[in-house]
Amino acid sequence: MAQKVKVRELISRATYKTVKNMNREQMNEWAKALYNDAMRDCEAASMLALKDEFGFSTKRLSRFMDRRNNTIISINKRLITAEEIILGMIGEGVVIVEADGSVPGGK
Repeated sequence: MAQKVKVRELISRATYKTVKNMNREQMNEWAKALYNDAMRDCEAASMLALKDEFGFSTKRLSRFMDRRNNTIISINKRLITAEEIILGMIGEGVVIVEADGSVPGGK
């Protein structure tokens, strides 16, 4: 089970004070920017690993990004859920490791 972490422990004191004083609209904009930064970080890390470890060319990376973007659109349209994708991958023998190190359905 994942350990609960307080927001104060994840961000600097200055950031915490700034966020604490934001109104709802400012908070929403900050959250969107934070989400976009996290997505960009994940995207860059994924592309680097695919290129360096698996020899993906620019063309294959582009195909990967197109497929990923189409999958995200499908999730946003509620055509499929991330949980369904993960369960399908587990059913195919792919080992999924959560951020906390646990394996869904694992022991």
